[in-house]
Amino acid sequence: MSVTIYEEFGSGGANLVPGGAGGAPTLAEALRQTADDLAALKARGDTAMQTQLDLVTVQQTAIRTAVDAAVGKVNAHLAMSGSHVAADVDNPIASPAATDPTADILLLVNDAYDMMLAHMAMDAGGAGVHPGGADTTNLITATYPATTEAEAVALHNDIHAQYTQHIANNGAAYHTNADVTNTYTEGAASDWDDLVATANGFKDTTGFNQHVILTAGPTHGATDVAHVITAPDCGVQITALWLEINEFQTDYNAHVAHLGVHPNAGTADATAVATTEATAVALLTALIPVLNAHMTNANDHLDADATTAQVAGAATEYEDIIVVTTEFRASHVAHLAQGPALHHRVDGTNTASAIGAGGDVTVLGTGGAAAIGLLKG
Repeated sequence: MSVTIYEEFGSGGANLVPGGAGGAPTLAEALRQTADDLAALKARGDTAMQTQLDLVTVQQTAIRTAVDAAVGKVNAHLAMSGSHVAADVDNPIASPAATDPTADILLLVNDAYDMMLAHMAMDAGGAGVHPGGADTTNLITATYPATTEAEAVALHNDIHAQYTQHIANNGAAYHTNADVTNTYTEGAASDWDDLVATANGFKDTTGFNQHVILTAGPTHGATDVAHVITAPDCGVQITALWLEINEFQTDYNAHVAHLGVHPNAGTADATAVATTEATAVALLTALIPVLNAHMTNANDHLDADATTAQVAGAATEYEDIIVVTTEFRASHVAHLAQGPALHHRVDGTNTASAIGAGGDVTVLGTGGAAAIGLLKG
């Protein structure tokens, strides 16, 4: 049905003449037509309005369900002990765990012994390295293989001394002429740190490996390429160890100052960083008691850490320091992960969801109406 409300009644209804004269409708016809048109408009409006109201009802139900669920989760979060307390994930020890800092030193020193012995044994026969015969004079008597700092120092210094005598020989005893090019001038080693420089220097640059291949002068009758020292330069593990111990200090200081984790900040450690065996021992020795004290300090935490093992070891040199660094690292990492009894932690359990348990809660109120009121407020 088309809705066409009459608009041709004339000014003041002049066209509404009795009987519909001139083709105009009678007044009764006009009123009936108008009533029909208004009824049609109302029916159409009622249908559209009802559709919109039904949609609003559906949406309101969904909103109430979602808000009820969120209220339940929020209340559970608020009621959860230590739900705003978090493990310290900001200050992990990122550097790789150091391995035995002396292994590569021992490997290099012992390889130097092997090659030195083999080179001196080369005589005029075969490859013809030593025209005057093998060097049986400059014997190395230090303990071999070296397995400790003392043995490594003694063996390296003995090799150095015999090498100096060996290259100085001339007059065809074994060298035709002395090797004055590959003189090794480093002083004697006294500890692991000395050995890093002296053992590397003995092998490289103008050291042993350059001597055994020398024919100019002439010194050797042939190059002795079979007996160069092939062990890699040492000191890599020591550098890694310093990196790890220095990071212990950096991360410990950042952890105790972290007020997002602790109720109160702790005291930082200001010991000099590790650059030698002595400073590495000093720094680790300083860090052990401050970490132990921090873990048991109830003022810095919500409670004392009675779970994480205290660091019990003590380091005096590289040979035992790796054990202590491993223990320190384990305790530090375990302590950082403690919560909620100790540290503020993120509540990863009670995350809000639109689907799930309803909002029958006690902290914020019960039901959708209370929830919607909460959101409005």
